[in-house]
Amino acid sequence: FAAVWTGDNMAKWSHLEISIPMCLSLAVSGISFCGADVGGFFLNTEDELLVRWYQTGAWLPFFRAHAHDATSRREPYLKAPDKLDVIRTALQQRYSYLPFWYLCFREHELTGVPVILPLFAEFPGEEAVFGIEDQFLVGGKILVKPVTKANIKSVPVYLPGGPEEIWVNINNKLVYPANNKVETSATIDLVPVFHRGGTVIPKKERARPSSTSMMNDPYTLVVTVNRNKTAYGDLYSDDGQSYDYKKGSFVHQSYKFEKNRLISKTVNSAIRFDNSEMLERVRIWNPPQGV
Repeated sequence: FAAVWTGDNMAKWSHLEISIPMCLSLAVSGISFCGADVGGFFLNTEDELLVRWYQTGAWLPFFRAHAHDATSRREPYLKAPDKLDVIRTALQQRYSYLPFWYLCFREHELTGVPVILPLFAEFPGEEAVFGIEDQFLVGGKILVKPVTKANIKSVPVYLPGGPEEIWVNINNKLVYPANNKVETSATIDLVPVFHRGGTVIPKKERARPSSTSMMNDPYTLVVTVNRNKTAYGDLYSDDGQSYDYKKGSFVHQSYKFEKNRLISKTVNSAIRFDNSEMLERVRIWNPPQGV
């Protein structure tokens, strides 16, 4: 996939804010691999804006810090320890969700469904979401509400869906009903992110310096159970470099949680793909009684 960025932006809050509807517009137009220059390309950036931009960029498909050579140095390790810690958390969060991002791009290649979506694309019958362009979905399973204004401590988040759906805040694991607006904490160390009920999301949770060094790390599955006590999802893996996946050299597992059991099924059983990855743990959010 060729990456597209939103152009040479500026280190302004308004440019951070507009990057979200810009990438969503590109996504529904068939261009999913979109992002904005983290921190702004032109002008010097203030620390709070830089932190918030890293937190936002970590949830857009194309994640890159980039600036004009005339701007002041802004590498995270040059920042004060408190700012560095928050940026590090955003980076580690991005890396931990790389298996899910990879799955989303695989599904995009097969079906054309965008990697990120505006809420109306997933919930077209819900009029309340039609005008929302400061929230978005990743893979239809994760809802993100980036903070794009200064001095914010909390933000309202609209959680779409029907009566069987719930959403779980990944920061505090609180469970919220769908079709609901909630005020959620958004202090400088937090960005509101929610897992959709009824989903199984693959992650790799060991902190590494690069995606290459994560290749053989074990997986974690996050199972977020809906009101009907079910959840479904997939895991996809290939060598990450070649086109051998087009010949069937990949692993695709489907998962379903039903009747308090997690069942795994191999989707591509005809072709052998050798790797040393394994499933290390399963986390169940909103667990039914008895689990």
